[in-house]
Amino acid sequence: MDCRIEKGYVPSESDYEKIRQFTRRDFSKDELYVFEVTLCNNEIDRDNEKFSEKALNELAALFKGKTGIKDHSMKSDNQTSRIFETYVEHIPGKNSGRRKLLCIKGKGIYD
Repeated sequence: MDCRIEKGYVPSESDYEKIRQFTRRDFSKDELYVFEVTLCNNEIDRDNEKFSEKALNELAALFKGKTGIKDHSMKSDNQTSRIFETYVEHIPGKNSGRRKLLCIKGKGIYD
């Protein structure tokens, strides 16, 4: 599963409260693009490895507050977004290991 940005996300007032924890100044709602993204899951990868449910829960906490980059360069001008909330979500169905399919979802801002 690739990292995907989901369209049609409408932020709640509590989302804007969480966003304010990661900004240096107050932004109007019109100044920010808020999105949801699937960051990773427990599907078996090309190395025949997968994240456990425990690992996904631990990783979800680590993603919060991290920056998003627009390419694989670590230059500061490529840091274009920030994840302000993460959670583990159950997706209907099973993964290829016949276990429940789980993913880490994130909510982020792009300014």
